[in-house]
Amino acid sequence: EHIGANSADIRHQREHFVMLSKDISDLIKAFGTGGQTLYKDFCPMANNGKGAIWISELKEIKNPYLGKAMPTCGTVKETIQ
Repeated sequence: EHIGANSADIRHQREHFVMLSKDISDLIKAFGTGGQTLYKDFCPMANNGKGAIWISELKEIKNPYLGKAMPTCGTVKETIQ
């Protein structure tokens, strides 16, 4: 809800997406993927240079943190099955 409520502030949305992605990763570790293959991706430049993860259904990198500036920045850190 918070991310959606701040649609005019993409930077703020991305800050909260960092936390959401971490929480989703933790949930996947606890409960699994239900048989779906997922990818834990990492961008070293996100989160003010601290780096951040996101979970994707696609192996191809589509960076949600850097948008059009660097859409393919990042690497697949883990394949989750």
